[in-house]
Amino acid sequence: MSCPSCNERRRESIGSGLRLHLLFLLLGMSAAGCTAAGLAAHKIMGPPAVPAKYVPQSRPLVVLVEDYHRATGLTDDELLSRYVEEEIRGHVKKMPVVDSAKVREIRIAKPEDFKKMTVAEVGRTVGAEQVVWVAVTERTVESLLGGESLRGDVAVRVKMVDVKSGQTLWPTDMADGYPLSTGTTWGAANAGSESELKNSLYRGLSEKIAKLFYKWKPDEEEPEGFTVQ
Repeated sequence: MSCPSCNERRRESIGSGLRLHLLFLLLGMSAAGCTAAGLAAHKIMGPPAVPAKYVPQSRPLVVLVEDYHRATGLTDDELLSRYVEEEIRGHVKKMPVVDSAKVREIRIAKPEDFKKMTVAEVGRTVGAEQVVWVAVTERTVESLLGGESLRGDVAVRVKMVDVKSGQTLWPTDMADGYPLSTGTTWGAANAGSESELKNSLYRGLSEKIAKLFYKWKPDEEEPEGFTVQ
């Protein structure tokens, strides 16, 4: 007499085998030029993984967000720094991340000296060996339709800087850094404060920034030509 658990395992094994056989069949048909079969295989496997733009070495890293166009962006910069830091900790394996609060301490204790420090000097001071430097180029929140809606946009340029040499590790072909941006409009249905909107923007942007440094797979199929910009 066979036990119920044995039967269940047998059914699971048969089902897995059939799915694997179907997948190989569809992939073979796709290679032969069958578009429909290729699409079916794509649906089974899901959208392809997006490779990292740059894979950093496993060395102490700190996130530094700066906005040279505003005199009062400190709190916002700290918030975005923390979110990027959290995303990197959660997804870039074995990466030692220096608490960005150490950067905040320098900013508060010696604000004038901080303004004169290079990115590499900031990293060296907090004990990092590489810096994810995020330069904010745009940050706007405005009311639309007589105050019934809110529109927020934020754009940045991202670099990975080596602390020892002060040189840009990535991107080597973009002097100003890799461009990223995000924006959203909140209507009456999801009404909230300006601070809540910015919080949502920074969360979304921090995910995009962190994804530059690790391989990831979209939850849903992206349009043709998709990039993280």
